[in-house]
Amino acid sequence: MTDAEVYADAAIMGAVAGIRSMSGPSLVSKLSEAGLLPQEAGTPGSWLANPGINKALKVLAGGEMLVDKLPFLPDRTDAGPLLARAVTGGASGAAICVAAKRPWWIGLLIGAGAAIGATFGATKLRKWAIEEKNIPSAAFGVAEDALVFGCAHVVMSTFKEAEKAIEAAV
Repeated sequence: MTDAEVYADAAIMGAVAGIRSMSGPSLVSKLSEAGLLPQEAGTPGSWLANPGINKALKVLAGGEMLVDKLPFLPDRTDAGPLLARAVTGGASGAAICVAAKRPWWIGLLIGAGAAIGATFGATKLRKWAIEEKNIPSAAFGVAEDALVFGCAHVVMSTFKEAEKAIEAAV
């Protein structure tokens, strides 16, 4: 994989975390457990390859997708939720970079930055869709969920292609 592909994947997973905070780590964990995103023991992302962590992250991500549709949640751009998204986006980006033999701190910065940007972008888009286009908040939340799954597909495809290239070269 090229640097651009690795860093783009780190940014995509960061953006996913900006939209759904637990989905970034959950998707990275799924890739790690499947062997598509190998994590060496002792590296920042090695804990994501644990099957128990993978299951817990799936439950948290699924719960977040359900809870997001509720009207009484705090704004995702409030300090606490924003920090959580930056942390999960940074962790996801770092894990991708470590697995691809790139500096973890670059992935951390890219993932956290993308998470913060996506958080504000998704919030502004959601507000516009609700106020200007009269789209129900829950319906927009479902569209955000679909975007998260689409991003997951893009990143998984990148790593599957890289795995096929490695197998062909051996």
